[in-house]
Amino acid sequence: MPDPASSETPRTPAGPAAGPTRDADFEAPAIKTLGGGPLEPVRQGHPGGLYLLFVTEMWERFSFYGMRAFLMLFMTAAVVNGGLGWDEQKAASLYGWYTALVYLTPIIGGYMADKLLGTHYSMVLGGAIIAAGHFTLALETIPSFYVGLLLIVVGTGFFKPCVSVMVSQLYPAKDKRRDAAFTIFYMGINLGAFLGPIVCGGLRIGRKQGEVFGWSWAFAAAGVGMVLGLLAYMIGRPFLLKGIGLPEHKRSEAPGQTLSEDVVCATCGQPLAGRPAGSECPKCGTSTAAAPPRRRPLNREEKHGIAVIFIMAFFVIFFWTAFEQAGSSMNLFAENRTDRSLSSGTAHLLHDWATQDGAPAPTWLIALGGMVLLGAWMFCERSWRRTPRVPHPLLAAVPRIVGLAGGGTLLTLAILKATGFLKEAFIPDNFLQEAEYPAEWFQSVNPFCILVFAPIFAAAWLRLGRAGREPSTPVKFALGLILLGLGFLFMVFAGRASDAGASPVLVSGWYLTAAYSIHTLGELCLSPVGLSMVNKLAPVRFVSLLMGVWFLANFAANKIAGTLAGYNDAIAAKQLSLGGIDLTGQSLFYALFTVVPIVAGIVVLLLAPALSRLMHGRA
Repeated sequence: MPDPASSETPRTPAGPAAGPTRDADFEAPAIKTLGGGPLEPVRQGHPGGLYLLFVTEMWERFSFYGMRAFLMLFMTAAVVNGGLGWDEQKAASLYGWYTALVYLTPIIGGYMADKLLGTHYSMVLGGAIIAAGHFTLALETIPSFYVGLLLIVVGTGFFKPCVSVMVSQLYPAKDKRRDAAFTIFYMGINLGAFLGPIVCGGLRIGRKQGEVFGWSWAFAAAGVGMVLGLLAYMIGRPFLLKGIGLPEHKRSEAPGQTLSEDVVCATCGQPLAGRPAGSECPKCGTSTAAAPPRRRPLNREEKHGIAVIFIMAFFVIFFWTAFEQAGSSMNLFAENRTDRSLSSGTAHLLHDWATQDGAPAPTWLIALGGMVLLGAWMFCERSWRRTPRVPHPLLAAVPRIVGLAGGGTLLTLAILKATGFLKEAFIPDNFLQEAEYPAEWFQSVNPFCILVFAPIFAAAWLRLGRAGREPSTPVKFALGLILLGLGFLFMVFAGRASDAGASPVLVSGWYLTAAYSIHTLGELCLSPVGLSMVNKLAPVRFVSLLMGVWFLANFAANKIAGTLAGYNDAIAAKQLSLGGIDLTGQSLFYALFTVVPIVAGIVVLLLAPALSRLMHGRA
């Protein structure tokens, strides 16, 4: 939690913890909120506010990735099928601008959150604008299409930089639980990213009595997701977050507040970190109430930290440029060049399960299973808060994935089935004759794999750390880039198989599944580590702004990714011989995304020792 005296310190606690945990009674440190009071006594578990932010971000990512999964398909679909009928280059260009701008506006939003609104009001405003954007898209007109995308871009600017900052505000400085918290938070992002394409994609192709639910339902579902996230946040905030995220003028009235670590006396320059607001300077006696303290200059370590953030932000562009082909060129590959038909047995099983109450399990049993899993998760979390020992990451992940995610999914499915919505929306009349899953569902492979592999990676880093062999942050970045490039090898093979005939041949969906799975391993090495790195290295008063700079790298990567996707046909028309293998067509296009990330990863690997020295052991 930051210093209550300033809205520019959204990362560190108000003051030092009350003391170490006592083994006798397992009493936790008293952690201060922005409002000055204790947030929640935590032992070795995590504050309840983390799970509130988990749910809020999960629904926001549900809306974002749910709509993103079919945006490119909507723009390129024929007008007769409800789409815009654009060619791939025009669609990819707009797609690139959209996905780029949702990472540019957080720079402005982060600055406003730091200086004016506070992260709380910025989040609420942004979420409301995002929801309005999705509902506007559901109108399916050209003007509403542009307006809807613009609203989402603006809303994301207010929302996106603040959630990550609020997660870090939950913990004291140098709290070892912070990395684990970001891992849990990152799993919430990916749970939403997993569910969004499944729901929105299913609605997009769903039919009833010959009528296609179509694009409007899919757009509206994304908007409903954002509304649910906002409702959860507003209901839970008074109990779980208290003063976190409020702007300076709202926090100044709170009792017990202390000054942050980066302020000094306005008269003599004496550091005032941890002293009560309104007290006198111990060196010259100047009252901080009469002469407001000033910010101290950045020290050498902070300047080095900023430099590392900019260097790593440059290299992360190579990662996301290739990775973000998922929503554009790889999405079109899934729609036009992939065999997505279901086997007869699978089709009958899904049909019977959705349309018959007793096949294969009655609705009440599904609901009961969901409640049992959720109850098991809550029991485990409560038990861990009463013990001085931190649970093993793999052990902790089981109830969080199986209990929270699995239980919530089962309960949701039971509600959808009981109300008949599952049958109406997802099982069209011709389902058994034309059983085909939507291309959007491939977008759920990556987040699903993250939910599975994230705890394994967390356990691996912990084990290596205890042995003194954990890779440094730059090395993890390099591994992420190299793994990403290796994943695109499967797309090279898929492109060769698809171009084997006179017209595009439908290839197995396992090519895409394998590519997304390897990409997941690279993402787990790079993305959550990157968020944590920015929070650790950024000076406290610039953390939201530098988080925005991190998103600026995503802006550049997404725009480049969209531009390159638009030149798919032009690149595919060329021919290249590499290692005795002739590359042309789709295989040549995806070979580009194989070679470039691997080369960038090797460069980062060579720079890793120098970058680690600049971090001064802080990340």
